[in-house]
Amino acid sequence: MKHLLRKNQSFAIFLLFLFITNIQAQEQRIIDSLHTINATEDSPEKLVDNYNLIAYSYGNISTDSSLKYSRLARDLAQSSQYNHGLAVSYSYIARASMQHGYLLDAITNFKLSLPIYWEEEDSLNILDTYRGLSYVYSYGKNQKQSLIYNLKSLDIALPLKDSVSLSTIYNNLGAIYMHLRNYEASVSNFQKSIDIMPENAPITDVIPTYSNIAVVQVEHKRFEEANKNFNYVKSHLHKFLSSYMKAYLFTSISTYYTETEKFDSAFMYLDSAKQIIDTNHYIQIESRYYRRLGELYLKQNKYKKSLAYFDKCIALSKSIEMNEEFSAIYRKKSEAYSKIGDHTKAFESLQLANQSLDSLNHNNIANLLSEYEIEQQIKDELKRKRLEKELLEQKLENENIRAKSKLRMAIGGIILLILIFVIGIFYFLRVRKNNALLKSQHKLIEEQKSQLEENIEKLELNEQNLKVLNATKDKFFSIIAHDLKSPFTAIIGFTDELKNNYKEYSDPERMNMLHIIANNSQLTFKLLENLLAWANSQSGHLNLNKRKLE
Repeated sequence: MKHLLRKNQSFAIFLLFLFITNIQAQEQRIIDSLHTINATEDSPEKLVDNYNLIAYSYGNISTDSSLKYSRLARDLAQSSQYNHGLAVSYSYIARASMQHGYLLDAITNFKLSLPIYWEEEDSLNILDTYRGLSYVYSYGKNQKQSLIYNLKSLDIALPLKDSVSLSTIYNNLGAIYMHLRNYEASVSNFQKSIDIMPENAPITDVIPTYSNIAVVQVEHKRFEEANKNFNYVKSHLHKFLSSYMKAYLFTSISTYYTETEKFDSAFMYLDSAKQIIDTNHYIQIESRYYRRLGELYLKQNKYKKSLAYFDKCIALSKSIEMNEEFSAIYRKKSEAYSKIGDHTKAFESLQLANQSLDSLNHNNIANLLSEYEIEQQIKDELKRKRLEKELLEQKLENENIRAKSKLRMAIGGIILLILIFVIGIFYFLRVRKNNALLKSQHKLIEEQKSQLEENIEKLELNEQNLKVLNATKDKFFSIIAHDLKSPFTAIIGFTDELKNNYKEYSDPERMNMLHIIANNSQLTFKLLENLLAWANSQSGHLNLNKRKLE
């Protein structure tokens, strides 16, 4: 059953990699089109901008290529004195360096971009740079500096109402509280990061925060809540372009399966992370990978393997001066040494854990956060009092407005009554005029009604006459059909006989037939004249010339 589960999950991740490959192909097409444009571009500034765009596009495909083109942009911007392009190239170099684990280079380049952004009064890029510095410092010893830059970015983001930046800042604050082991404050800030994100923002911007909440929940044994959040993360993994972020999320998801002892799934997600790490050489993610692998073997009671991977994590972290997780790792090492009975090393590891905690200035950070929270409370209280004062002033103004409104309403009421009276008189006069008009129209209608009745009587008389004429017509056609048929039969018969058998008859016989035809034709003609005269008399068109006779 476990084998089948791992096989299905591996297939799902295989499909995810196919999807990612397709997206990367799209990014490559954008890069190729920019190279085509650059081949004929003469403007140094446009070339710098295009190199920076290529570096940005490579950020999701190849960190080495991103570094290469951001450095090309930097060199060309320096030679052409194009300051804005230079600042952008510093920012992209810093981000690529951060992904490669070159934390000092990242800090240096972020700081080089800041004066240019300040000179340009570019608040958004200043804010973005502060966020970047806060993120880089969070990996090293100077956690206090990370917090300071985070709070600086918060001071800029709040007036700008930049929801996306505020979301990132609250996520960073959640991470700081997580290092301080303050569960409630950590989850509260992570949740605030999610809540403040605009609805139309890409889902990939908030998924890492859901992952962070789940990691905290795993550490506090809230597995059911963690599972729900990690399932949500997994359902959106295919939407990520950044291989760096995917590797980060894979290592985070493995923590749930490690702690719930679903080891096959834990190994599967760690293997997926390792494939990305080996391709892209993400040192800080590789360090996290070794830590999570050490925790997995510790959970399986394979203590020596666990210690070996913890040591790899520590060595790799030291090589890039990444110290944020040393305290937790040394505590895990102390647990492993204790399990194998080496209590001396267990004690030494515990001491190192405490020293690491002190080196991160957690007390100073906690005090700084406390001071910031107190300062915010004071600001909130002053704001509340100011609002109360404004509300009181508004209330007085509203009462004044209401008094003026009542006076205006009274005056308006009087004017309204006058208007109603005038309208009433006007309406009365208009009704009287309309009544006279209606009487005149009624008389006209009565006359029209009388005329209409007379016309109806004429129509009825005409209808009767029409019926008589129709009857006469029908009778006429009946007579024609009956009285004319016989003569024509004789005429047609003798005519056909003469035409068809002319030679069979003698001249006297033929002459006799012609006499018969002639007589019948004369009779038929007279009959037709009589019928037409009769029909004319029936139609009423015959004029009578009446006179008296003796």
